[in-house]
Amino acid sequence: MAEEEQKTIVLVTGGFDPLHSGHIAYLEEARQLGDTLIVGLNSDAWLTRKKGKAFMPVDERGAIVDALGCVDKVIGFDEEYDADDSACSFIKDMLEYNPKARIIFANGGDRKIGNILEDSITDSRLMFAQSVGGDDKKNSSSWILKDWEAPKVERDWGHYRELYKGGGFAVKELVINPHSKLTMQKHKHRSETWNLVSGTAHILTGAELPHTKQLILTPSTPVDIPAGTWHQGVNDSDEPAHIVEIWKGSSESQDGPKKRTTHSIHRLGFKRTNCRRSMQTQYT
Repeated sequence: MAEEEQKTIVLVTGGFDPLHSGHIAYLEEARQLGDTLIVGLNSDAWLTRKKGKAFMPVDERGAIVDALGCVDKVIGFDEEYDADDSACSFIKDMLEYNPKARIIFANGGDRKIGNILEDSITDSRLMFAQSVGGDDKKNSSSWILKDWEAPKVERDWGHYRELYKGGGFAVKELVINPHSKLTMQKHKHRSETWNLVSGTAHILTGAELPHTKQLILTPSTPVDIPAGTWHQGVNDSDEPAHIVEIWKGSSESQDGPKKRTTHSIHRLGFKRTNCRRSMQTQYT
């Protein structure tokens, strides 16, 4: 009787919260490495440690991942199973429960041997696959949720996100591209404080133009900009400058709200008509 061929079980782990295109590429490529693909789904507690809170509970995430055609089985972790923020317990259990199988632990593009706890496991049946799904991180659940909670607003000089607004103050994240600068501006109804998080930048500021002075931003020296003061953020370096801006007061511009221009319907060339009758005429 011929000896039974050794089967290969591929293991992957992650939060998949929410599932995105990068995860799909990762899982589909991992499935090609063996006979069976088993997904270890990290706990809600793991997600809370990683990004503050879980977007979807583990049961919901498990049902979504399990519906994928490339996935053979999903095992949800409880908060004790991944308490060390690794898949070590998962891998050891799979080796024990499948004594005749070869195990491949597939890592995505941003996880490498040498910077993961799992490579401490030594077993002749265990192999590690790297850069599964591609070397570059194509997407991220954290990126998706960040864009959903605080959409990125693109500008010629970089981008900003409004992290919070209400109660007479707001918090913004600014990213000034290398060798870029904001427009010179002032705000009659609000003051601002600029805090440098990373990179290098300075502010040109002054009560009247063209008389300005340069204030260097550093992580330990935030710059206060009183209401009615001209200011301009500048990044002369080769790296992006990340800044957190906090303003207090009103969001109105220095000139106040723009006056709304009204036009007569007849002057614009429109005729009043019965909307329902027009739709019936158009679609019948």
